[in-house]
Order: sequence, then structure tokens, then C-alpha cells
Amino acid sequence: MADWFTSDHHFGHKNIIKYCNRPFDSVIDMNIGLMSLWNETISPEDTVYVIGDVFLCKTDLIGGVIRKLNGYKILIMGNHDKSPNVMKTMFDEVHYKYNYNLPDGTPVVLQHHPNEDRDYLQIHGHVHAGEPVQRNRINVCVDLHDYRPVSLQYIEQAFAAQKFIISKEKLMSEINITVEQFKTFLEVQEEGEFNMLDYRGVEFFLTRDQHKEIIKNYEILKVKYEYHIL
Repeated sequence: MADWFTSDHHFGHKNIIKYCNRPFDSVIDMNIGLMSLWNETISPEDTVYVIGDVFLCKTDLIGGVIRKLNGYKILIMGNHDKSPNVMKTMFDEVHYKYNYNLPDGTPVVLQHHPNEDRDYLQIHGHVHAGEPVQRNRINVCVDLHDYRPVSLQYIEQAFAAQKFIISKEKLMSEINITVEQFKTFLEVQEEGEFNMLDYRGVEFFLTRDQHKEIIKNYEILKVKYEYHIL
């Protein structure tokens, strides 16, 4: 049993092949291809979080395809999805937004549209191009992931790489250090042969109190600096 995440299949949508340059010759070819890739990836015992925009055609033309997709299917509604009552005939659960916890307890919000708010982690869809991982967001649109769902392991590794498994309070806390001061600290440390705890290496650029504050908050400052929120 495993958790998987995906979005934006657009089953039955002819124009999506052209819009997103999908490698299918026809809608039928796309529907069969997407279903095959799903079932090659997902076992019947798995749980799949589908983050919106499942199909764009008449329900009676695609309902049978959706029901043949493996796994316990949880839909987070997208802007192209039918009413919840209609979608419940094809999915085990239907939500507008879903609060998910990673194995370590870190909360993540599952929502179709990305939100610019950096205060929480997001898994979303809707956007069919660009980098799949940006700051505190992961885009699981099939067009960015070889038309397959992505694993929970991928999600965990992507968030860890972004260094946003840091509490909101720590990340957004006020630290009395400017970006210029922290940049100077990094440059001096790289050029010298001294330990970064040794104040002598930066005494001409920072006061002793500033140096202490950087050492105390180094990991948080590093994230702020790398992601331009310092």
C-alpha cells in the first residue's frame, strides 16, 4: 500500500494534445495511454490523490475509464471537474481541499490551484508547464511527470531538497541581519581557513553581536538567503 499524487489528466479532451504537445495521436489513444500508465504505476491497494481536472468531455463517455483506474481514488476538485455528486460516482472520496500529513507529521495542503502564500507546503496541479518544484509547492500535473502519478517518496525528497521542512515560526522569524551582512559572512568564511565560530575572520565586517546572531540562526538564514526572503 502506497500513496500517490497526480492531476490534470484531461481525459477526453482533444485540444489538450495540441495545447500541451502530448505524445498521442488521438483522444482515444490518449485515454488508453493515460489509463495504461496509471495502472502500470498504481496497484489496487494504493491510494491516489487526484488533484483536479480529471476529464473534459461528457461523463457517460469517460466514466467507465475512470472506474477502471487502480487504487482508492481521492479527488480534490479542479476547475474543469463536474459537480461533486457526479464525481462521487467515479471516486471514493471527493474534496475541494485536502489536508495531508507527510510520514513525519509535516502538514501539506492539497489544492488544485497553486497559492503564492509561502507559509505552508502545497501539492497542486492546474499548471501544465514549468518546473514541478517551486519553493514550498510541488506541481503533480501529468504533463510534468511523464504522464504518471508521482510517489510519496518523490514528494518527501522534493520538499526536503527545497529546505522548507522548517516550521513557519522559524522561517518567518525576524532576525536582525541584512542580506549584505550574511553574504559577507559567507564570502569571508569561504576565503579563510578558520572555523565559522571564530570571530577573528569577520571582525572587520561584522560586530561581535552580529556574528553571534548569524551563528545562532545560521540554518534559517541560509534558507532565507537562498530563496530571497531574507
